[in-house]
Amino acid sequence: MSFTVEVKEELAHVMPSRPCCRRAELLALWWYGRRQGSWLVENAAIARKVVRLSRGALGEPPRVEMVRAGRHYRFLVAPPVGLPAPGEADGAPRNGCCRRSFLRGVFLASGWVADPGRGHHLELALPSREAAEEVLTLLRSEELPARMARRQDTYLVYLKDGEQVSRFLIMAGAHGSVMRFENVRALKEVKNLVNRLVNAETANLGKVVDASWRQVEDVRVILAAGLWERLPRALQEVALARLRHPEVSLRELGEILQPPVGKSGVNHRLRRLHRWAERARAGGCEEPGQQELTEVYGNDTRCCKGLKED
Repeated sequence: MSFTVEVKEELAHVMPSRPCCRRAELLALWWYGRRQGSWLVENAAIARKVVRLSRGALGEPPRVEMVRAGRHYRFLVAPPVGLPAPGEADGAPRNGCCRRSFLRGVFLASGWVADPGRGHHLELALPSREAAEEVLTLLRSEELPARMARRQDTYLVYLKDGEQVSRFLIMAGAHGSVMRFENVRALKEVKNLVNRLVNAETANLGKVVDASWRQVEDVRVILAAGLWERLPRALQEVALARLRHPEVSLRELGEILQPPVGKSGVNHRLRRLHRWAERARAGGCEEPGQQELTEVYGNDTRCCKGLKED
């Protein structure tokens, strides 16, 4: 059973309490559910509702004929006496309770809603532009910003936002279907969130691996060029930590060092290490100047002096 059939089965059992609301829903069913002067109803529950609404609003039920269509049965409902045809009345009701009953009847007659696991889409297929604009106005009165489109000779009024579809179902009275819709929608949103987090984590891990590989290559170039002994002690420490832990991030690498260093400090040392590696790749073996040593060790002149000794 499709989700649309489930929703219509539930709405078919929602009976308006006020006579004006029953007449409004019956009017919508008649205007937008008729085919060649009669209703062709695929759902037995809707056919029974038409009979009940007609008996309550008009005093007598319509004639119902069961028609076989393949392996299924459809119900051909004769037009009730006393209901105006489209264009003969003042239009759809505007007051709140009758407006909602009218929209429920429009959905029962010509509505479709996508299965919540496949997407968020609800549409009402209407026979004319005037009817579509009228239903569009009613939906916007319920703060549902629907849109209109044309498909061959049919005009569609549709909602494509999950929150809007849920509000329409609540407004129409399909509370059980709303629970299923929201459960599937929440599960889908959680899955999407998990996928986004996993993708982001995978992308970040890829960046860490690429950066770590370049940093390890820098250390190997420095070792091959014989510049290890000339490295400042801070750069030697971070180089050894990177060789031993190529999989960790900069923050984790800083926590491994003794004493621990912040992420920005580790990044600064690795940039300095990269400059040494670039110097080695270029074939230069000169030692860094006093300014470069000061950037690493600050004003500790004893360390700088010791590092510049042969």
